[in-house]
Amino acid sequence: MRKYLPPDVKYQGLDIAPEFAAPHILVHDITAGLPFPDSSFDNVFMIEVLEHTPTAYETAGEIHRVLKREGCGSCRSPTRTISRTHLESVSRGDKQGHIYSWTRQTITRLEK
Repeated sequence: MRKYLPPDVKYQGLDIAPEFAAPHILVHDITAGLPFPDSSFDNVFMIEVLEHTPTAYETAGEIHRVLKREGCGSCRSPTRTISRTHLESVSRGDKQGHIYSWTRQTITRLEK
C-alpha cells in the first residue's frame, strides 16, 4: 500500500501474516485488539479484513478508539465500503471464507 501514499506520509501497517513484516508493518493478530493508544491516528483503513475476523464488532470499535476525534476511518469489504459512522455493523456471512458479510441493514444499525 505504501506505493499509493505520498512519500511524506507517516504510516503504520498491520498484518497477521509474518511474511509481510517490514519496518512499518507490524505483525499482529487483531482479535487481540489494536496495539495502539487511544486517538493516535488521523486515518485508519482496512481492506477486506473485517469479514474474516471473528471479532469484527470489537475490531470496528478498536478502529474507532484509535482514531483522533476528527479522524477518518474506512473499511472496505467485498460488498460494501464502511465509513467511520458504520464501523460496527456486521452480520453472519457467506461461504467464501468470510465469517461476516455486510448488508445495508447491518450498516444502518450502527447509527442507532
